Amino acid sequence: MIRFALVFLLLVSLAFTAPATARADDASTLHELAVQALIQGDFDKGLQLLDQALAADPEHLDSLRERAIFYIHTGKAEAAMADLDQALELHPDDAESNYWRGFLHIEIEHFTSAVEDFSACLAVQPDHIQALTGRALAFSLLERGEEALADAGRVIELAPDETGPYMDRTRYLLRMGRVEEALADLGKAEELAPEDPMPRMLSARVLLMEGRFAQAITHADQALNISPDSSDAKLLLALANLAKERSVQDD
Repeated sequence: MIRFALVFLLLVSLAFTAPATARADDASTLHELAVQALIQGDFDKGLQLLDQALAADPEHLDSLRERAIFYIHTGKAEAAMADLDQALELHPDDAESNYWRGFLHIEIEHFTSAVEDFSACLAVQPDHIQALTGRALAFSLLERGEEALADAGRVIELAPDETGPYMDRTRYLLRMGRVEEALADLGKAEELAPEDPMPRMLSARVLLMEGRFAQAITHADQALNISPDSSDAKLLLALANLAKERSVQDD
């Protein structure tokens, strides 16, 4: 009798777990095919495969997140939010879903919610560079400058050889009126990327606004030497030269 009961329980267990496992396997396979299609640029097929994966398993986390990312990049914010909300209802500690919902909240200008989502991501992965970068931006847009600088500084610690974090922190510093610190960061970006005209162009703009015309000319000229066909660099150099000439005449 006991043996019969154990066999019965085993059969019942298999009856409930086997279909669920099969659904998960099907969804995983469809998700992998969808990712391949998206990488190859076949977006219609990729979305169709993600839909099929979620039809096979409506709680498949990777497919919910991947479809949300697709929706974000195609401008379908409401559909993306629905998928991310569902993903996080099922898996509230999923770092990537929290990151992407924070990204979406930035897109739709819900900055406080963005901070909350990026913070949830960072609670799981404290060194998630994209979440730190996103939260710094949200803090800055909320006029929480010191917190923005703290996150931007941490990104620089994690990626000291990248120019992007220095450029980001420059913008936050300028927003706070801390010009000399911003110029120092731009100088570091120029050192790291000697063939990139953008740090020099931003330096030239800042110096021009500060009335430091000779230095603005130097940086604009450097940018133009790096990128001789840049109309922006040409215009910036012309403006800096004109401003210098007028300042001499006024004297």
